[in-house]
Amino acid sequence: MPRGDKQRGKALNQTHMCASCHGNAGVAPTANWTSLAGQRAAYTYKSLLDYQTGGRHEDARATLMTVSVQGLTRQDMADLAEFYASLPAQPSTAPVLDSHTHQQVEKLVRRGDPSRLITPCASCHGAQGQGGINETPALAGQTVGGFTRTMLDYRDG
Repeated sequence: MPRGDKQRGKALNQTHMCASCHGNAGVAPTANWTSLAGQRAAYTYKSLLDYQTGGRHEDARATLMTVSVQGLTRQDMADLAEFYASLPAQPSTAPVLDSHTHQQVEKLVRRGDPSRLITPCASCHGAQGQGGINETPALAGQTVGGFTRTMLDYRDG
């Protein structure tokens, strides 16, 4: 990954229409798109590269991304990634859960589920969802719908 320039990335966010889905400050204006503010640069860069090379194609939104990144150079992608990483992540907007469901979620996040070979979410994504080791993505600040959609995409291959 080339060294990114956040000022150039900020300009690219506007000129390449990234802001129309991901917002001027990396916060998606609707739940249909991913918020990128505070996301780790290496993760965003790899995602853009995957869209460009055909390695990522989960649904119709991915088709739009595949077309959008075709004209970007690797330097452009690094600049965009650096710009988004420089922005403050939004606080999580988790739904209010009943006590039992909250305990189940907390257990999965903190301890995982050995009976299903699920490691704790926090071990890779951080205790507050801020991203963690090996450039794993931040989960904090994402919409419930977007997070759920991503989990279903992983489950379904």
